[in-house]
Amino acid sequence: MTSDSRFSVLSSWFLVPGSWFLVLGSQFLVLGSQFSVLGSRFLVLGSEFSVLDSWFSVLGSWFLILGSQFSVLDSWFSVLGSQFLVLSFWFLVLGSQFLVLSSWFLVLGSWFLVLSSWFSVLGSWFLVLHMQRIIALLLTLTALLILSSCANRPLLSDVRLSASELRPTGAGETVTIAYAIGRPARVTVALVDDRGTRYTLRRDEPRAPSGEPYALRFDGTAPTDDPVLLRRMLPGGAYTVVVEVVGEDGARQTAEQPLTIIGQEAPLPLIENLVVYPDTISPNADAIDDVAEITYQLPTTATVDIVVAAQDGATFPFVTAAEEEPALQKHVWNGRTVDGALLPDGAYTLIIRAQDRFGNLVERRNPITISGGGQPEALITYSYMAPQSVMLGDVITVTVRVRNTGKVPIRTYGPPSGYEYDTDQVFSSIEDGAYVSRSGGFWRVGVDWDANSGGAAKRYPYRWTISPRPPEQWRVPFEEDLLMPGEEAEIVGRIRIRQPETKMGFYVGLIQDGVGFFQDRTGRTIINVGF
Repeated sequence: MTSDSRFSVLSSWFLVPGSWFLVLGSQFLVLGSQFSVLGSRFLVLGSEFSVLDSWFSVLGSWFLILGSQFSVLDSWFSVLGSQFLVLSFWFLVLGSQFLVLSSWFLVLGSWFLVLSSWFSVLGSWFLVLHMQRIIALLLTLTALLILSSCANRPLLSDVRLSASELRPTGAGETVTIAYAIGRPARVTVALVDDRGTRYTLRRDEPRAPSGEPYALRFDGTAPTDDPVLLRRMLPGGAYTVVVEVVGEDGARQTAEQPLTIIGQEAPLPLIENLVVYPDTISPNADAIDDVAEITYQLPTTATVDIVVAAQDGATFPFVTAAEEEPALQKHVWNGRTVDGALLPDGAYTLIIRAQDRFGNLVERRNPITISGGGQPEALITYSYMAPQSVMLGDVITVTVRVRNTGKVPIRTYGPPSGYEYDTDQVFSSIEDGAYVSRSGGFWRVGVDWDANSGGAAKRYPYRWTISPRPPEQWRVPFEEDLLMPGEEAEIVGRIRIRQPETKMGFYVGLIQDGVGFFQDRTGRTIINVGF
């Protein structure tokens, strides 16, 4: 290869980078021109800021001149403020003077207010005094007017009957007797028959003047002076209703009206054959005079009321509004009220009233006394059974103590303490039935066991009397005794075991014959039985 060709190749190699550098230079030329444009723009902006700075410099000069003017004005205002300060000081001094003056006026006003209050109180007193005089005058005038009016009104007026005939049939028929009273008075109303017999319905009853007439409903009956027949139906016939009035000044006035009663004769509801027995009772559940029987007979149907009256006037209803037929009647009283409260010991009166449909009213009274009343109470305080292991045919001993904890005696009967039973016996089968249950009142202590299948009728088959005394010292020897309040008895009973059971659970209890079991199933003891 020749030298020219080599240079040609080398020149081609340098030609490519040269073109690249040429392109790069053109790019830098463009960039330079852009920076030149940017510089010219900044130059323009700088000149604009220079102009703006000159404007602000001019504006600052103007503000400086204006500030000097304001400084002068401030000086003038400062002088003016000092003048106002002096003036305000003078107004302050003047205000304090006015304040002192207002305080004096305030004190003076308070005095005037107090003085006004005193004058107000004084005026009120004068007003009250004046009003009292006015009221007194008005009351006097009113009283005078009333008295004048009453003086002008008749003492009795407008006496009339709602009907001229009365036909009582027992259905509640009445005739109204009306009358008017003009002045304070006492009134008597009566009926007088054609024979001159007088039946007074009202006697000297006080009545005040009234704009409305008084009304008395007459049912054909009149009260009597008979202590048994309190009211009775008047017999048929012609009567005169008489209204008599006596004023406070002694003036009298009478008015009369005719009345005919058309009636029928009817038997009175008399309480016949009254018997209260016993008339002294002791309601203490001992079956001795615990109740009183009240027996009587009525001849006609009547409504019956029975009350018990105490000596202090208290009454206790016993029978209320009972419709009873014309027959023998019986009531039993146990000394208690209708709600079950026992009345205390003392004297009482049984009041029995019977009224028929015509208004006839009959009353009977009978004394009755409560003595020894109270509720029996007893308590088992101790029980013991021994031995607790026996052979079949052996005897166990039961020891029981009983105290009367109530306020009334307890009635009791045998068999006595110490009596021995077999397990195949009962209290009602021993001694030829001498100790069968007696209804009410009687108490005994008993023993029973768990396997007893006799039921209520055969419960507690082994029973003994509750007495600390031997039978010969009983209240009724060998029959019955009394355990007094607070008294305690120890009872010893014996039972021979013939029941083929290996284990028997015995217990004790209190029995009131015909009433119930008390302190039931207590003192349980297991007895082991060997064979």
